[in-house]
Amino acid sequence: MTSLLAPLLQGLVFVLLGVAAAQADILPLLSPPQRAAWSAVGVVNAQGPSGLATCSGTLVAPDLVLTAAHCVGQDDNPKDRRRFVIGGTGASARGTFVSSGTRRHPGYLGSGPLTGFRFDLAVVQLASPVPRRLAIPLPVTEVLNTPDPKGIFSLLGYHRLRPGGLNGRFDCPAKPGEADGLLVLGCQVISGNSGGAVLQAQDDSLRVVAVVVATMGEGSATTALAARVDPWVAQEVAAARARAN
Repeated sequence: MTSLLAPLLQGLVFVLLGVAAAQADILPLLSPPQRAAWSAVGVVNAQGPSGLATCSGTLVAPDLVLTAAHCVGQDDNPKDRRRFVIGGTGASARGTFVSSGTRRHPGYLGSGPLTGFRFDLAVVQLASPVPRRLAIPLPVTEVLNTPDPKGIFSLLGYHRLRPGGLNGRFDCPAKPGEADGLLVLGCQVISGNSGGAVLQAQDDSLRVVAVVVATMGEGSATTALAARVDPWVAQEVAAARARAN
């Protein structure tokens, strides 16, 4: 842990959202039209539509899902297949797609100090592409290169209190303070939101710029931590989109 992080860590709690117990209804359920518009954000789990929203993920190419590294098992473990569920779990599920492998960010160190959270990024390779009638991949951009980004961000994902519907907010401010490269957002998140999309307006569209990986603080004072899209993610997305063309 570096000296840069010490002031932020003092008196605070950092929790992996994929395994934390849900305590409150944080992100509100989006309206049916909003859920339809953002169908590229789905559930990532091992059970498919019958399971809970273990994590969230975003379709960023026809056969590629961006999520958090702690949401997947070891890279390309044939015994650890993930499911990407469009529309949520239960009766609201519209499609389920099985992975053919997963790739974690080469800098990911697993749970522990925030150094691991900074690279808590992974892609899930799907065995078959998602039809555009179900979901259109969202654009991904590296834009958060400043040490203290400003502006309003959108946060979308599924959580365990309401796994059957997409939840989100479009008014999450970036909070001051650097957490070893992580984006600190002024929105509360809970279990299941890990891997969810953080979007920012660019060129008249919302683009995925980060992935929710943890929460900072306790109780109602918690805020979201997000790992920024970096060159590794951009390369994975570019390669997947090239395969689709």
